[in-house]
Amino acid sequence: METSFQRQDKQCNQLSKPRETLQASVSECLSSLHSQRLQSNSNKEISPRSLALRQTYSVVDITSVYGTGLQTALVQCRDIDVLHKSEETPTICMLEQAYGFEFASRVWIKAQIIEVNDFVGTKNKLDDHQLDTLSDQITLEYGDLNLLEFLCFCSRLRSGRYEKFYGSVDPMQITKSLMDFYEDRRDDINRAWQKSEKERMEAKCIEDEKNAVSFEDFWSRLSDEEKAKSPIRPLSESNNKNDKRGIFERVADALFK
Repeated sequence: METSFQRQDKQCNQLSKPRETLQASVSECLSSLHSQRLQSNSNKEISPRSLALRQTYSVVDITSVYGTGLQTALVQCRDIDVLHKSEETPTICMLEQAYGFEFASRVWIKAQIIEVNDFVGTKNKLDDHQLDTLSDQITLEYGDLNLLEFLCFCSRLRSGRYEKFYGSVDPMQITKSLMDFYEDRRDDINRAWQKSEKERMEAKCIEDEKNAVSFEDFWSRLSDEEKAKSPIRPLSESNNKNDKRGIFERVADALFK
């Protein structure tokens, strides 16, 4: 006869099977995502700039040149496009390619977040686990930011430019602030491009005006054969000098009569 303990153990085993199935499904999904990332990284050749970065500078050079002290210096930055155009500054993605994900996320990005974490005057700070996962997420999502741009973001975050911290440093407030910074960056880049395009078009118009020739000069350069075939001619050579019609009316008359 089945005892109560045996019945309870049987029920637990029956309940654990669906949970084990669910865990296996989640593990399989995570494993697939991990494999895709590894395959993507292996198929993606390191960029020439990342390779040059690795061959020229050590991780000590990077952490020294792009140190946390720049967060204070970049308070004066009003236009992110200026930092975006710094061609010598590597991006977070280049940092990962050159020195590995561990350095890009758990060393450089984490150091910048720790600086913000220590600066903010709240009682509850980010713990080490939160710092690690936040750094990983930023590295994966915002690899196109260069290091000066990210330092500028940290500087603005410390200045209270974006989300505020009340009582504790919230990782989600930091990621939401980074989204706002990304929009500011896009706006600054677009504004600079529009200004540059406007200046280019104005310079082109000035150059076109310099190179422009009058119709009389153009006519004088034509051969007699070209002049004979031309549907229009200068007023001085017109058969009817009293013709007061505009040039477009006379061209249309010559073409469609």
